[in-house]
Amino acid sequence: DIAVTIKAQDRDKLYMTRPLVNDAIKNVEAKTSGGSIEVSGGNGQDARIEVYISSNNGHTLTKEEIQERLNDYELNVSASGNKLTAIAKMKVRNMNWKKALNISFRIFVPENTSTDLSTSGGSISLDNLSGTEDFSTSGGSLTVKKLTGKITGETSGGSIEVSDSKDDIDLSTSGGSIDASNCTGKVRLETSGGSLSLHDLNGNIKAGTSGGSVNGKNIMGRSEEH
Repeated sequence: DIAVTIKAQDRDKLYMTRPLVNDAIKNVEAKTSGGSIEVSGGNGQDARIEVYISSNNGHTLTKEEIQERLNDYELNVSASGNKLTAIAKMKVRNMNWKKALNISFRIFVPENTSTDLSTSGGSISLDNLSGTEDFSTSGGSLTVKKLTGKITGETSGGSIEVSDSKDDIDLSTSGGSIDASNCTGKVRLETSGGSLSLHDLNGNIKAGTSGGSVNGKNIMGRSEEH
């Protein structure tokens, strides 16, 4: 059974928690239409997913109001076969934005976990993971820390910050700036409009911006900046 604790009386408060200690999670698929997604790796002893729900316009919602509005959403949080699935999406198109919800996920899993994440509006944050990480947002920022493996992320409008990561890194934004530090391996960074700040990178580095400035320091190996 899903262990559910409903505590949400106002925005940014926890709505639901599901423990994952006994599920030996190795893969995470998380998708939401308005909220943020955060995935943190650890030893698995505190593995869990937390669901946060707030109103789209900042109005404080009661527990009853949240339950009523959730009737217009599909919210699926489940685990099977070493995989966590967390999906939140509207059931109807063209919903009144005043009744829309921001549904966010905070996920704590073992370090050796791969992810497939997407949100249409919120930020995405990943730290201390090893595996294949694939993530995208239409509007929010990307924050990547202490990742190892194949890392692919994109945002249509937000900034990107990546640090202490290695192996195969491919990150892009259509509008924001990119700040990369202490990364090694094959690193590809691309922004269409923002600035690039590159520090302590080592390996095969390719970084480009169509409109912003480029600031680099301590870049070793083969590098290409444009």
